[in-house]
Amino acid sequence: MKDLNQRELPVVHQAAGLVTLQARVRTERAYELMHGHALAYGLRMCEVARQVLLRQLRFTSGA
Repeated sequence: MKDLNQRELPVVHQAAGLVTLQARVRTERAYELMHGHALAYGLRMCEVARQVLLRQLRFTSGA
């Protein structure tokens, strides 16, 4: 997450919290899921986070 600026960090943290609820995982795993999605689709973490918060992307248990 070192490529994030100060405005993007809260968005990513909030999205990680939502992913913990969606996927029923710990916070560390939520970041891993988001990061994996970002790598797979050539996105930045903040873009994945925005998709999660806008309910355009959902992680489920077993993801």
